[in-house]
Amino acid sequence: MRGTLEPLPEVGLFRSWAGDSGYPQLDTLIKPVLTIGSGKSRTVRVDLRNHGETAQSGTVGLGLPAGFTADAATKSYAALAPGATGAVTFTVTNSDASLPTANEGGDGGDYGITITTTSAAGSTVETGALEIVPTSEVPHAGHDHAVDGVASPGEYPGEELDLSRIWEGQATTGQDASATGRIAFTEDTLLVFVQVTDDVLGKKVVPQDCKRQRRTDSVEIIVDPKGNSTDTSTVFKAGIFPVTDDPANGDPPCWQRDADNRQGPGATTAPGMTVVSKVTAPYAGYTIEARIPFAVLPDAIDPARMGFNVLVYDSDTQDLSSQSRLGWSTFTGVRADPYRYGLVTLPGLTPAQRQPSAPVFPDTAARSVHSPQTIAQSAVDGVAPAAVARLPERALRLTGQRQVAGGVQVTVRADRAGTVYLHTADGDRSLGERSVQVRAGRPVTVLVPVAGGAPTSVLAAFEAGGAALARQVPLT
Repeated sequence: MRGTLEPLPEVGLFRSWAGDSGYPQLDTLIKPVLTIGSGKSRTVRVDLRNHGETAQSGTVGLGLPAGFTADAATKSYAALAPGATGAVTFTVTNSDASLPTANEGGDGGDYGITITTTSAAGSTVETGALEIVPTSEVPHAGHDHAVDGVASPGEYPGEELDLSRIWEGQATTGQDASATGRIAFTEDTLLVFVQVTDDVLGKKVVPQDCKRQRRTDSVEIIVDPKGNSTDTSTVFKAGIFPVTDDPANGDPPCWQRDADNRQGPGATTAPGMTVVSKVTAPYAGYTIEARIPFAVLPDAIDPARMGFNVLVYDSDTQDLSSQSRLGWSTFTGVRADPYRYGLVTLPGLTPAQRQPSAPVFPDTAARSVHSPQTIAQSAVDGVAPAAVARLPERALRLTGQRQVAGGVQVTVRADRAGTVYLHTADGDRSLGERSVQVRAGRPVTVLVPVAGGAPTSVLAAFEAGGAALARQVPLT
């Protein structure tokens, strides 16, 4: 008999395959972990499987570290047939709410547990871990809340959240990078205030480049309405830049949604959301205040269990690279792990009934024929971009490539109609791009632009009839 900690959904698929295929030893390749709110209780299921040839009965014991209790020391199971599966369930409580949460707790965030399963054949011991996520109670904000980048007295009556814990990158001091946050709600809106202390302002992006907030100084607000998402397709993420490189308009903030239920520019994907920032002068940090209508969230909120997190990115350079990543609930990879977000309650909120929003996944920007890195790799390994059928070698020829004023001139000749995607490259990155429609047997001479570098080659992807081909030719 073997008892293992209930898996996360994706891990469960692998574990089922391992058991059904006769490889039970493989399911321990992925360490089983569950999260629990600080000072809260949750059910913990132990999954049982009889790997023997006779029916078994026995007990399951859950060994917990200090600061945790269970509703019983052991649970019984009876008459589990050979090859059959079953389960017992414990209610586990984090009885010591002072234990460190997130990656500051236990061993890298893990508080180890043991599962001892006994039967007439003997006993087995498996391990797992509990991870504590921070919790908070969100107060009602009243009706006269101004979104102005200032936390005025009475607007955020709840506790202040510590957003200064490192989850990736370089350690920071209080003046280098630190942050606090507050949250509140009205009948139809979530309100978030973040105050960041920072010594160096990272590179400002232009408004047209309002995406990938992780590159420079920015704040990411995450909401999992029901607190039960298994991936980020059912959560809300807002990436907010406190300032942009737009002097004609006063360098305003910008925001967008990133890797969530509906990605894209804020005005399109989060209509009605308001963001105000205030940047200190001389620079010592900034504040961000956001009003997020419940209507733009992927689902109605569960007032007893809403997933929530704030992540802060700190860049001290001008090359669009962040050096430190801080936040409230902090684990490596936390952006993609909704089960590791903090948990909040919203007492008194009666959410409007609604249907969950189906995820929207833009796919036009992810096509392999648009990626110079993919084209370069495909030209070397011979695999067509996007792993579609590969066009024959004769399908595309590039000749006469040479650098001229304004870019690189190249003649494109194809044996069939299709589209050619061209890039000038310096070996590390694309310096310019152009696409051209071609017809069979009719050469076309095109100018591919160059910006900010010295090109060494031309990359080309040819797409026709559901098949593709990649080329890389050096400059002559």
